[in-house]
Amino acid sequence: MGGVMFSCASGGDDCEVTVMANGNVQSTGGTVTAALTQAAMDYLNLKGEVDAQNTKNAALTAVEMAVQAAEAAALALNSDSTAEDEAAVDVLITTARTQVTSATALTEEELQTFNNRLDAAQAAVETNRNERAVKEAEEAAREAAREAEEMAREAAREAEEMAATLYEGIGEDPLNDTGEGRRMAMYDGDKFTVSFDGPDDDTALEADKQVLMEVMENMEDMENMEDMENQEMMMVTPLYGWEGKKYMASGNDVTGMYEAYVYSSPEENEKITYAQRYGGDIGEENKLSLIEDGTASDITAMFRFDFSAETLPDSILNDEELADITSGSALFPFPDDTNALLFPGFFDGVPGTYRCEKTTAQTSVAVGCAIAITNSGFDLGYYGSDPVFSLALGSPTGVNWYFIANTPSEGEEEYLVNTPTTYTSYGWWIYNGPDPDDDDSEHAVVSAFHAAHGDQGWIMPTEIPTGGYAAYVGGAAGKYVLYSESGSPDSGHFTAKATIRANFGSSPAPNSKLINGIIDNFVGADGEPRSWSVQLMNNRIDSITSTREQLVVDRTTGRISTRTDAMTTWEVNGEAADPAGEWSGQLWKNDNSGTPTMVTGTFSSQYGEDGRMVGAFGANLDSDLSKDLSEDDF
Repeated sequence: MGGVMFSCASGGDDCEVTVMANGNVQSTGGTVTAALTQAAMDYLNLKGEVDAQNTKNAALTAVEMAVQAAEAAALALNSDSTAEDEAAVDVLITTARTQVTSATALTEEELQTFNNRLDAAQAAVETNRNERAVKEAEEAAREAAREAEEMAREAAREAEEMAATLYEGIGEDPLNDTGEGRRMAMYDGDKFTVSFDGPDDDTALEADKQVLMEVMENMEDMENMEDMENQEMMMVTPLYGWEGKKYMASGNDVTGMYEAYVYSSPEENEKITYAQRYGGDIGEENKLSLIEDGTASDITAMFRFDFSAETLPDSILNDEELADITSGSALFPFPDDTNALLFPGFFDGVPGTYRCEKTTAQTSVAVGCAIAITNSGFDLGYYGSDPVFSLALGSPTGVNWYFIANTPSEGEEEYLVNTPTTYTSYGWWIYNGPDPDDDDSEHAVVSAFHAAHGDQGWIMPTEIPTGGYAAYVGGAAGKYVLYSESGSPDSGHFTAKATIRANFGSSPAPNSKLINGIIDNFVGADGEPRSWSVQLMNNRIDSITSTREQLVVDRTTGRISTRTDAMTTWEVNGEAADPAGEWSGQLWKNDNSGTPTMVTGTFSSQYGEDGRMVGAFGANLDSDLSKDLSEDDF
């Protein structure tokens, strides 16, 4: 393949050259020069080119296969492909790009060609991904629309059912407070009670009274409620200066559920001395009778007994320690040869001692005294042969209960107490529970009321002014159902404005001694205003009592005619229904001029067969508006 050139030094006899098997040349005693022939050099150059081409071809093959795999996978995507399918193609494209990047034997032009193909494959994946996202969004929108339609249908069904139940619950005579089917709400002492009879129920309402509890008073954690929406549901917004409260009754001991919205005028009371408040009721030994001979005094009905839990355990004649009364009831036996037990505590905020003593006629009935804690204080009682608390009312009981007030120390002021809290209320109530005729269906009873708490004096006929006009402005609230022309119902509770106009004059007839009004500015159950009004047609002032014996207006002349109930007219969007329903009320308190300062009442109305309403109102004297009244307003 080539030649070897060798030269010895001058005079050198020991020169030697050796060509090794691998082509290397070694020499001894001289200089050797090796060189490839041209043919050898051509061969080696050709071999290098072949090796480089083989490397490039291998790289081209590997990259081509990777790119083709990515392209084929991208081409296979379609409308049925999933996000997982697209992600798998993304992996193939990434793998192919890695192959391209590592193929250093390829030219820039070749590398760019492969990258362009991969870009096209990636674009196909993104197109499919976007089309799938649009498809899924459209399907989600269709599904949401289907769910919304179903929810709307369900809401409409529920609204129709609720409206139908409320429509029947209001009935044709929702203010009936006498005879069969009567409905009543009132204050029984400090308790707010509701009672009603079924159509065929002749039992006394007194036995059916249901006590409703004020919601806010029974929710100790109300201020800590995180759910403000639920908190707001428990509250009743004041209406024209009258405080709103919500009352409810439900649970294991209550059939169904009762709910009431009650609006009350500002509370009125003043401080007087204990002697002034109870002096006429205090007997011998400074004893104020609470329960005697099994009969509760008016005082007992009006007040609860605020024993102090701190002092109660130290209060017994024989120094025995008593159990701390924080729940349930506690029994205290009479010690031997002792017919009385003493319990220190407070009555109406005044310190003193409660005295429980055996009655002379029933010494064998009572073994000891008993005290039971209630939602609003303590009940006083006794126990007999069975160690069970019994209320000390009825006969025989065997015990009397008294309170003996402490005498103020020298220099101390006399104990002051509040006069009974007085205020006037109006509102609506509803009962929801099993239908007496069908346990599987919901049954409702709805009504409205107005009542006084405490010694709030209403105006008697003899106290009605003999002249002048008066206007009263306040709020109204109640329940309603109104069906639209399409048959869809609007139902729930409403608030409104009440304006009452009174003519106290005795002449000229027939406009004398008349009272009328209008309920307007309605807000419906959804919090939106309604274009409604209810006219309270002329009524005789001297017929306003707590009963339903009213005078009605002749529908043609607008003047008083037959002796029935005064009617109302419900107007919707300017269209008035025929007069229907009824209204009545009560005037309260006279000011210095002899003019009543407040009016409350109830009303019901109908809008043909499409609407029913029942409500109540409370309004205060508006002196400015009163000046604008004339005979033409009646």
